[in-house]
Amino acid sequence: MYEGCCQIDYGNILTRAFQITKNHRSLWLYGVILAITSGGGSNYFQYISNFSDLNKGKNTSQSLSLLKNNSFMVKSGSLALFSSKDSATSILLIIGLVVLLAVVVTLVFLLLQYISQAALIGMVEEIEGSGKTSIKAGFSIGWKKWWRLLAITLIVSIPAFLISLLIALILATPSIFAFVYQKTVLGWILAVPAAIIWILLIIAVVVLLGIVITYASRYAVINGLKVIDSVKSGYFLLRQKIGPSLFLWLISIALGMAYGIASTVVFFVLAIILFPIFLLLYSINQWLVLAGLPLAIIAIFGLIFISGLFQAYFSTYWTLSFKELTA
Repeated sequence: MYEGCCQIDYGNILTRAFQITKNHRSLWLYGVILAITSGGGSNYFQYISNFSDLNKGKNTSQSLSLLKNNSFMVKSGSLALFSSKDSATSILLIIGLVVLLAVVVTLVFLLLQYISQAALIGMVEEIEGSGKTSIKAGFSIGWKKWWRLLAITLIVSIPAFLISLLIALILATPSIFAFVYQKTVLGWILAVPAAIIWILLIIAVVVLLGIVITYASRYAVINGLKVIDSVKSGYFLLRQKIGPSLFLWLISIALGMAYGIASTVVFFVLAIILFPIFLLLYSINQWLVLAGLPLAIIAIFGLIFISGLFQAYFSTYWTLSFKELTA
């Protein structure tokens, strides 16, 4: 393992990935899309402050009164808009529409996520080959290859999930029998080590299969292999280069931790700056808060943009690593 690790210039991979990400701005777009669709930038939306209207006591009491009567009244004619039965139907219809919208948005996000992943891989390959790429070229690659990346993820993840459930059932069986026969102490004695073993196995499996998916995705995009062949090739590459692969994974974890710490610090700095501004505006007039919303929006999009840059760099890092391992 030591010899394999030393054959790869990890510092050059990190430096080259940074140079490519910095110099080729066409990668940034797909990095930002990937950050949004994969959750890399969406977490910041939860920190948006919601300022409510304090002068709603009267309206609230009126609303409660209307709800007790199981109807909503039209102010102009004081007529019931919905009966209780109609209200239930309307609520079910609204829930159905919300669920449908959520499904559509999820599918669109999923499509954009895998298009962006394939685009970033293919664009870095183009940069390494010809020294240039473009947003159009990235979309062309992403549109042609996205379904292969999705299929690779499903083919690897679904069996792994089912096997993990089976292993959990096997490990839990002794403790379950102990609890059934009212051997509570013995049940817990058996359950705790079984849970620890299962968690450790899951961590190992997730790490290894994550690397397989990473390699298989690049075999599919760069080498043009079919889905099954890509998975097989990804597995064999991991098995042959297990030492360097794990070392590359450790570096990626360090990169992720460094980014997470840095982004958290940036967020709190922005919060410290923006919160007093919003508080001051709200103390003057609650509607003045709207004047400060552009600052919050700029801050949010700035954080998303930074997350997109990291996503582009991270993908480039793994693509260069893959090319180094398969050279």
